[in-house]
Amino acid sequence: MRLKINLEFKEKKIDKDFRVKFLSLFKKSLQLNSEELFQKYYKNSNEKLFTYSVNLGKLKFEKDFIEMEDNKGTLYFSTYDYEIAIDFYNSFLKSLHKEFKFGDNCVYMRNISTVKERIFTENKVIFKLVSPLVIREHNKETNKDWYLTMDNSKGIEILKKNLKFNLPNIFGDKIVKDIDEMTIKPINFKKTVVLNKGQMIESSLGSIEVTASPYLLDYLYKAGMSTSKSSFGFNMVDVL
Repeated sequence: MRLKINLEFKEKKIDKDFRVKFLSLFKKSLQLNSEELFQKYYKNSNEKLFTYSVNLGKLKFEKDFIEMEDNKGTLYFSTYDYEIAIDFYNSFLKSLHKEFKFGDNCVYMRNISTVKERIFTENKVIFKLVSPLVIREHNKETNKDWYLTMDNSKGIEILKKNLKFNLPNIFGDKIVKDIDEMTIKPINFKKTVVLNKGQMIESSLGSIEVTASPYLLDYLYKAGMSTSKSSFGFNMVDVL
């Protein structure tokens, strides 16, 4: 399920490290619905089978903040799992018109609607990256993270490795072979750097041609191009 939430901010200035603020918004929205739902999604280490992106319009980046052209924005939320969709939809619905802290600003959810989803019957598609694609390589021995982009063949290798580590929990071991056979070709690639939790992270924008089994394309479309235990507004795609 894909959701569209219209946002309104009290002020036009927002924190440059705004992605973590949306994570906080999700948590507060779930808590407003029920403490049980908050515990369900954010008090364990389960993978988050959802992704999101934000459109804040024309932005002016100042030294210590971002200034929006107006105080409106749009949040797009997508998930592969129907239960997650219902839980978040009901939580967002209960949050409509309520005030939430957003750093030094405040934000309101003004309207929520569902977005018609694409159906995949063929094995090739061109995805547009509607939020930065972040590919993380974690070294368990040093406990350090490295971030790769799509212009590096190792980036695609690590992306597929991360998918193979997590998706068998959902689809079974058969998906490992399908991920191995999946091809990803960058189109109109652009390397960018994003701020997240005080850290500058290399990421990718543009579009990609993906060839894979339709069920795998469906998952990537709904849950995002990567896997993470926390969702910070990365890896969401749409069909061109």
